[in-house]
Amino acid sequence: MKLLSKIIFVVSAVLFLNSFVNAQDCKSKVTIKTDMDSSLIFVNNKFVGRGKINLELNKGAYKIFAKEPIDVWDARVITDSINIANCDEKKIEFKFNNLLYLQTDPTDADVYAGDSLIGHSPMFIPPHETNLILKKPNYKELPVTLNTKSNNRIYKLNYIGEPNKVSFFKKNMFKFFVGGIVALGAVSAYFKLKADDKFRQYQNTGDNSMLDQTRKYDLISGISFGALQINFGLLIYYFLTD
Repeated sequence: MKLLSKIIFVVSAVLFLNSFVNAQDCKSKVTIKTDMDSSLIFVNNKFVGRGKINLELNKGAYKIFAKEPIDVWDARVITDSINIANCDEKKIEFKFNNLLYLQTDPTDADVYAGDSLIGHSPMFIPPHETNLILKKPNYKELPVTLNTKSNNRIYKLNYIGEPNKVSFFKKNMFKFFVGGIVALGAVSAYFKLKADDKFRQYQNTGDNSMLDQTRKYDLISGISFGALQINFGLLIYYFLTD
């Protein structure tokens, strides 16, 4: 009797271990189908076939996407993901003819379906992924629900980061300095020409009043030119410290 019990125990243990090993090694049968026979199918960025394929995948998370042929201009891409936790069969279908186009402002927003990142805007969305969340650093998360009526809509994300700093070139101070440089340059040149003209008259006539006017206009021109240099120096200073 004791021998029979031992035999039953050993057989049971062997059967249990065998079923446990098989459960660990089992694979899930996955069928991926598209409505375009020439489309390219990728699993975890590895090309696995065209149009429709059957795979056996181990347990784990997989990124799957189907893409129009490379010779198609602006080829569309459909992305999806699966998580295999057991050995049951899974079927995934991509329909290029039913895609919804998601656009955002700004572009390159992260597009989430639940907790899974499925791509970046702009992108084509399969019709079964209609409830999405848009995320982008420094912008408020935006839940969206896609449908055929919203297919051409651009979803605008609200900026919540640091306020954008105004460029020095767009400030009134920059315009003031530039205007001052132009005006002072014109004044300095004008009175310098006046001084030169009065000095030529002095040379021709020997009239001392012409010499006095030459000195007066030279002084005004010099003061204007000095102010221009100060203005230009301040412009460079504020530009470098902005």
